Amino acid sequence: MSNDPRRRRSNKRAPFPAPSDEESRQFLEAMERLGAVPDKDHGAGSPTSTTTGTRRRKQAAATARVDAEIDLHGFGVREALDELDRRLPAARVQGARRVRVITGRGLRSDEGQAVVRGAVLGWLKTDGRRFVASVEPDAASRGGAFLVRLR
Repeated sequence: MSNDPRRRRSNKRAPFPAPSDEESRQFLEAMERLGAVPDKDHGAGSPTSTTTGTRRRKQAAATARVDAEIDLHGFGVREALDELDRRLPAARVQGARRVRVITGRGLRSDEGQAVVRGAVLGWLKTDGRRFVASVEPDAASRGGAFLVRLR
């Protein structure tokens, strides 16, 4: 190598060769295992065409830390509260610490009001306090469930 200042090295690099079909297939399989696969609603070139790793991690974390699930879809207010009063203590006896209580978002309720959701939240914060240490919305459900930490 010469120390001559007039002689400069080129910063241009040789272009990478295009991946073979096999390399492309292996790459897509690896991305699928990681959970970053193209979304069917968007084209492959769309900026929203993959689910972000952060969102996947949050969803996985929310799912992993739930010990039991109580689904109240299709219940009326009275039936939903009776079901909670019966199943929350049973979950606690079975060793559950976190329970996902699914109410739904009320999209098919009469008059479009989420009646069961509000009644369940009120019950968890009043009568249910003997079982419940804390209640928070379940972010993964987009408003249709609560995460309940039991005492």
